[in-house]
Amino acid sequence: MNAVRFDSNTHSYFLGSDRLPSVTRILRIAGITKSFDGIDPVVLENARRRGERIHALCERIDKTG
Repeated sequence: MNAVRFDSNTHSYFLGSDRLPSVTRILRIAGITKSFDGIDPVVLENARRRGERIHALCERIDKTG
């Protein structure tokens, strides 16, 4: 079984050699959000940092749980 791999240089996820869609792309496909244009860059940066922390916590839970 292939494990999900994260490439921090491109901020991309892969399953084997297949690139997986980003959370942002999934949200757009689902119609939850269309664009982040016009949102204050400080707000986006705070959201990005929060997402990184959540990702790290989920990864830690997956590895220990």
